[in-house]
Amino acid sequence: SKAKISIERFQGKMFLTIEGKDIHSLHCMYRGSLSIGFLGENLEYGYYLTAPYDFHEIRSKWVEFRANGLLRDERVSTETEKKVYCLISCKKILKPGDEARIIGVLAWFFPNHYDDLDNYMGHIYENYFRSSGEVVKYSVENFDYLYSYTRKFHDYLYSTSIDYWLIDLIASQLTTLVKSTYYTKDELFGVWEGYGCCGHNTTDVAFYGSIMILQLFPELEKKWIKYHVKWQLSPSLSPYYEVFSLAFPENMMLLKERLKKDPSIAYNLEKFKKTIREIVEKTGKDPAGRIMHYFRGSFKYPDTYDRPDMNPEYVLMVIRDAIWLGDRDFLKSLWNNLKEAIDVVLRIHDPLELKILYHYTPAGYEALHQSIAKYFGWPRDLYGVLLGFAGAGYTFYPVSVQTFDVWSLIGITSFTGVLWLASLKAMENASKIVGDREYESFIEKMFIEARDNLIKYLWNGEYLDLWYDPISGGRDKGCAAAQLDGQMYLTLLLDLGYIFDREKVLSILKSIFKYNFKDEEGLLNGIYPGKPRPAINGEIDLPNDTGLKYTIGSQIDTPWTGIEFEVAAHMISEGMIKEAIKILERIHERYSRYGEYWNHIECGGHYYRAMDSWLVLLAIEGIHYNGISRKIRFKPKFNRRSFKGLFTITGTWGIIEQYIEPNLQQFSIKIAKGSLSLKIIELEKYCGEIERIEVFADNKVVNSSYKIVDNNILIELMNEINVKEMLWIKIYGKT
Repeated sequence: SKAKISIERFQGKMFLTIEGKDIHSLHCMYRGSLSIGFLGENLEYGYYLTAPYDFHEIRSKWVEFRANGLLRDERVSTETEKKVYCLISCKKILKPGDEARIIGVLAWFFPNHYDDLDNYMGHIYENYFRSSGEVVKYSVENFDYLYSYTRKFHDYLYSTSIDYWLIDLIASQLTTLVKSTYYTKDELFGVWEGYGCCGHNTTDVAFYGSIMILQLFPELEKKWIKYHVKWQLSPSLSPYYEVFSLAFPENMMLLKERLKKDPSIAYNLEKFKKTIREIVEKTGKDPAGRIMHYFRGSFKYPDTYDRPDMNPEYVLMVIRDAIWLGDRDFLKSLWNNLKEAIDVVLRIHDPLELKILYHYTPAGYEALHQSIAKYFGWPRDLYGVLLGFAGAGYTFYPVSVQTFDVWSLIGITSFTGVLWLASLKAMENASKIVGDREYESFIEKMFIEARDNLIKYLWNGEYLDLWYDPISGGRDKGCAAAQLDGQMYLTLLLDLGYIFDREKVLSILKSIFKYNFKDEEGLLNGIYPGKPRPAINGEIDLPNDTGLKYTIGSQIDTPWTGIEFEVAAHMISEGMIKEAIKILERIHERYSRYGEYWNHIECGGHYYRAMDSWLVLLAIEGIHYNGISRKIRFKPKFNRRSFKGLFTITGTWGIIEQYIEPNLQQFSIKIAKGSLSLKIIELEKYCGEIERIEVFADNKVVNSSYKIVDNNILIELMNEINVKEMLWIKIYGKT
């Protein structure tokens, strides 16, 4: 193979392009090119197409450059089979007091992207460009637009009454949005869970991080959500369906009985599949409807369906997206999938009919390698592997793992229990939106029963115990930082109230801060109040009689910023400002010390979960948008009497402000990009008795009425409006 280096000129600008020649069609650089150049007024350009990489020769080029500020080369194109080194420069002479702006442009075009199964993926940009040179030309023609909006977003982000360090922290994970996303030629969108591990579009991690995608690029959010459900487990997805059917002993034993009577089942694929379907129909242990974990190196290769928390998490994400987007059709198109995601949990994860998600053993990956299999060569020896899967718990293959995947949560758990209840409450609300009254009634009754059972089995008067197994009688009294993640969704993202009374929610949040927060470490995922920790005492037994080890550096005894961000955001929404700020300060200081401020690490770098830093901005602003009812809520938690900050609502963004004066409350939204459909505005009431309210949208008076509900002002517009530039509300108090 060889390289072609050439100079191109466009609108008086010059740029240098390198492209590969005679490269194999499967190579990542096939059809690829790289361009570099400068933008500016009245620039003089110089270049050298084949710069030497010899110590003595490069010094002579440096002397040439120093002499007149340019490099000279008569060639406009050349080819080489050697290593490619080339130089481009520009020159502008300034008189005293003059200023000039010179912009460097680096563009690339490498579309030849294949997945691990050798399927062509490509990149979305090849639908619009054919080379890096075309990218440069587009940048030249559209520079003002590209730069002005990028700059405006930055300036709006920092034109705020929020402390700059906190804005830095919230915005730090925007780097992952750029670094770790894939957008293929066929418009499949994905986020890599973490550099160096795992796969794409990890459901349980997207549950946290995808809020940033929804708020900034909602169409991309919808793309992955809709594609994801195509891989919801069904009998057509082999071998996943067969594996997760046979994970249940009830199904496996019937298969063994059938094989005794008809050995040919084991050698005829269609007969085998048919037998499995007949067995699950008889036992009711049908795994159809489970949501996949992630894609492993290909958007056609799910890794596993072993995690039941995927189901309530996917349900909550879909309903969240539908509400913020105001997209009934989107919700209706996925409605049957959501119902199946709920139904499968009831079928196979509710053995005692308590209406709560139940975790069978083995419930974590550490249970496999800590089991008796470790004495028989796990995981290197075949017999050790067989004993690991057959002897580590009730199921023959794990079906009860969750996002803390090497932390066994058994039976009824605080984390998935609250997630499950939140998904039921969200489904009840979604039933109203799609008009499924029968299902609404069914879910409403189930929610009440499930909630009462969760409190009965887990509430200890202070927080929810980590887990309780009503079958074995085992209990774990640990305090999980993530035990209210489902409630956080209801509060911040769905505006659907509380699973149980607010006093319990506050008690749990206070307990999480009291026990899990360590000033020098951050917010630990889990803690056993008053018990030793492996980080201090070395490896010990977990205090729950399971025989499992409490290991050094385990997921329990570790802070994850993706969990810290959402807990802090939840605390802010409930008025626990001091506690939230302490958690956020420790993240800020910790990652500043590490030199990894823009790269948060969990299972791999640039970890997707931490993109939920955007929740902190939503919580500080107390902002929620319901696109179905066209209602915006704005109740800032910081600097309430003089607040200013960036707002983002599903691709629309700008500045949101509130100013409180004696007898005058002003609220405004200035839109930089997009538009906002509104019918109802909810604000906190700061003045005394209200004399009148004036509403202006895009410089026009808007007729409205209002009512006071629990010290909140609900302003209802006579007609729905679509704000394109500015909304301004003035609330006058009586003097």
